[in-house]
Amino acid sequence: MKFGVSRLQRQLFFSALGLILILVLFSLFMIYKAAKNELTGYLREELAQSLPVSKKFLQQRQRYLLAEGQVIANDPRFFAAMVEGDPATAQAEAERFQKIVNADLLLVTGSQGQLLASVMEKTYEKIKETDLAVLQKFDYRDWDGMRALTQGIYQLVQIPLQAAGHGEIGHLLLGYAIDSALAQALKDITHSEVCFFLNRTPVATTLSAAAAAELGHLPEQMTKMEQIHEISLLKENFLVLRRNFEGDLPPQPPIWYYLLKSEDKVIVPLMNQVFRSFFLPVLIGTLVTILGSYFLSMKISRRLEKLVAGAHQISSGNLDFTLPPPANDEIGRLSEAFNQMRISLKNRLAELKEAHAQAMREERLGIVGRMAATIIHDFRGPMQIIQGSAELLAMPDENDEKRKRHSGIITQQVERMANMTQELLDFAKGETRARRVILDIEDLLTEINFQAEELCRNSPVRVDAELKKPFQLWADKEKILRVLMNLIRNAKEAMAGGGEIRVSAFLDTIEGVIQVSDNGPGLAPELAGQLFEPFATFGKTGGTGLGLALSKKIIQEHGGTIQCESEPGKGTTFTIRLPAGKLVAMETPLHSQTGEIII
Repeated sequence: MKFGVSRLQRQLFFSALGLILILVLFSLFMIYKAAKNELTGYLREELAQSLPVSKKFLQQRQRYLLAEGQVIANDPRFFAAMVEGDPATAQAEAERFQKIVNADLLLVTGSQGQLLASVMEKTYEKIKETDLAVLQKFDYRDWDGMRALTQGIYQLVQIPLQAAGHGEIGHLLLGYAIDSALAQALKDITHSEVCFFLNRTPVATTLSAAAAAELGHLPEQMTKMEQIHEISLLKENFLVLRRNFEGDLPPQPPIWYYLLKSEDKVIVPLMNQVFRSFFLPVLIGTLVTILGSYFLSMKISRRLEKLVAGAHQISSGNLDFTLPPPANDEIGRLSEAFNQMRISLKNRLAELKEAHAQAMREERLGIVGRMAATIIHDFRGPMQIIQGSAELLAMPDENDEKRKRHSGIITQQVERMANMTQELLDFAKGETRARRVILDIEDLLTEINFQAEELCRNSPVRVDAELKKPFQLWADKEKILRVLMNLIRNAKEAMAGGGEIRVSAFLDTIEGVIQVSDNGPGLAPELAGQLFEPFATFGKTGGTGLGLALSKKIIQEHGGTIQCESEPGKGTTFTIRLPAGKLVAMETPLHSQTGEIII
């Protein structure tokens, strides 16, 4: 009894808890969505402001480099080396000044563009011819000053070297390499991740190598310059802005500059804070409320358990169980109604038992009468045949052969009556007994013809049997014979003024079809649906209504069907379909030995 109440309480508890959790999660989702939209807008604004900040930083760096170049150009020793035009002296001065200004690239050319001195980074390498061709075409008015050389990307400045009376005697180029230190400095200023790419190859970045490599394959998704796009790198969401340091020296590869801000690193911590400050308190308060409701329901359930106990007592048949006196509340009124229901059920059950006992007595008497009438009805056919054979047997002019034949008929009909009695008992018990054999339709029709002749000997009804094509059945001969004779007997009784009964058999593909037709008065259409119901006599004075019901059961046991077609004034036709031909070969146990039965 307590199990049922506890289960209901658990269902209510978890349903309420689930509903509250859904509401809290929905609220958290809406807060997350609103916060994400707000933060995304803030990040977009901050990222948009980061680009001019980074531009200003690169311009300051370029101006500093230009100032360093002016100092070198105005140095007397360096100027004297340029006037002399001696490469060895110019190279020595270039290496000396490279150490002073700490430039990653220092290049000196003559008035005709010839190379006088070059130092790259701290290795004092000589510049390569391909890089020299790029640098000779460098426009010092380009404020970006970005050029892609063999060893990477450089930010360059160019200072023309002038000599009084000589005009322009050469050029000085200084450059800083675009490296990770620069990227980190820009990150500190803009509070954004920074990447420099030469075409699709990362040159300087604050991202991880894997993230930078994935970013290099995304430019086709960002078609508009200096506009903010949303991308995902290594399952982390970023807002990204990029620009291209366009070169005027084709086929220079493009130099890309990226600024990125991680949405996840800003939004996720905020969501964690919302979870701790909002969701957890709401969840704890919800659990406390539900637990309080649960214990309150336990108090109410103690009274409900008594009602449950009473219901169990009634379901087990104990209608004498009485609930305690009810209290003056809703549960008390329910207890009072329960007691009234118990008393009403007890009285009604006593009346039903008495009515049922009376109905059972009447039913037993009716069954005995119908069974007796059925046996008498079904015995009429065999008894008529026995009577006819006995009369012929008593005739003095009958020879021994005919006497022997009539004696066999009498014995056969007695056995048939015994089988009919057993079948009737089996039908009443719901049991089935079948003695199936391979049955030739010719033998069956011969037996039908003989018994029908004896049945209609002193009657104006004529029976004609017709076989269109021989075939075989796997069936109980006596039961099939009984079905057909029952149909013939019913047709004979329906044609008291005379008529014709035709029995025909033919093979329809894999089914044997047997039809019993008469030209009697036919049946009313409303009787067709009840024709095969037990004890349906349809006004016959000598029938019990079990003949067609037994016939249908026998045919169904053989895997066949029986149907009736009738039209008032034109007669009735019963059609029986039974497995035949190859289906007989598959069903009979002889199939494994003979292989196939000839149709």
